Amino acid sequence: MEENLMEEIRELIRRNSNIKHNEYIPPIPEEFKDGKNDAKFCDWIINESMLATLPLNLQIPHEEMYKEAMAQKHMFVKHRGDSSPGWSSMAIHGTAVHHTSPKESYFDKDEMPEYDWTELADLCPITKQWLQSLGFSKFNRVRFMLLDPGGYINPHRDTDDRKIHAWNVAINNPVGHKFVLDGHGIVPWKVGEVRGIDISQLHTVVNDGVEPRLHMIIHGWFDAGIANTICRSYEKLV
Repeated sequence: MEENLMEEIRELIRRNSNIKHNEYIPPIPEEFKDGKNDAKFCDWIINESMLATLPLNLQIPHEEMYKEAMAQKHMFVKHRGDSSPGWSSMAIHGTAVHHTSPKESYFDKDEMPEYDWTELADLCPITKQWLQSLGFSKFNRVRFMLLDPGGYINPHRDTDDRKIHAWNVAINNPVGHKFVLDGHGIVPWKVGEVRGIDISQLHTVVNDGVEPRLHMIIHGWFDAGIANTICRSYEKLV
């Protein structure tokens, strides 16, 4: 690891190691306490609650998902070029398995295809079935994200827009893996957990263990099914 970057990551870990993640959970506004308007409540959670992460109350076939993904390990491609050593990805929903960035990175505006299931979906049927059960009206990119032992993800923000942008699935959670959200502590991941993530916050991931760390990142549009899950999960959190 380049020494200056190594020190930046060490400092991020140091200054966040004593911060309790999600120590403050904003109370549910009175207008949403009757549970009758999940669409607006969900919108408030995503856009106004300012949560760094939101754990969802979901069951995940994480062992089967791990086996399916690792059986296709040869399809992973390096993510984000020369940065973030040891970080690779493959898309189960997107424009191609090896297209791990937004489609604007690969196509001209007048040739832009729709996101769809890639050939990987047929090779990962349990994963596809689970994704289809979540209640998204439409998926954008859905990618397996692999971080090899000794690998790290450069500290970065994906956007300046403060809200929950993506859903991160901990398919496994090896010893030595740290996900740091600056100012919000180290995310206390559990195996088989899904969290909404505010990726506008400076974050870094390090795998100092001996096992690969496999997560999934989901981008998509809500329908009533996933909105209900988000609302009930927030109620449980408070």
